[in-house]
Amino acid sequence: MKVRHPKEFAAAVTKIKSALSEQTCASIVGRSDSLVRKWADPDHPSQPNLMQGLLLDSAYVRAGHGEAPLLTLYEKLLDDDVTGSSVGREEIVPSALMVQAIVGDLSEAIRESIGSGEMREGVGLTPNRRAALLALIDRLEAETDRLEDAVEAGEI
Repeated sequence: MKVRHPKEFAAAVTKIKSALSEQTCASIVGRSDSLVRKWADPDHPSQPNLMQGLLLDSAYVRAGHGEAPLLTLYEKLLDDDVTGSSVGREEIVPSALMVQAIVGDLSEAIRESIGSGEMREGVGLTPNRRAALLALIDRLEAETDRLEDAVEAGEI
């Protein structure tokens, strides 16, 4: 299996393809299964156009899989380009410590959910608890993205 960089369109297409199936993705955009495979291949230059991306993201979200992968990636790439944001060497240690703090907060929130009985089989999380857990996961993802950017930029 090929490694897909999280900030490449191939990774976003792979996420959609894995959730919906290759055949479904091909049907949604009116193209062949092999083209969808090419879009998910980081070594192939082919990419979905804007309308195809919109259709794939819409289907992914409508199917209940979460945020639109292609749109999310596009927003991150645009933000990085516009702001020139990166993590400098002097920010690596505080950022790594922040990741540990967020993991601790997330672990504590999960422990509380289990202790309250919310995470037992057949018993769902309350909307507030779910929102709190998702917010912690989003914070963790944002901080690890910053660290990843620094490593990829060779700043470590």
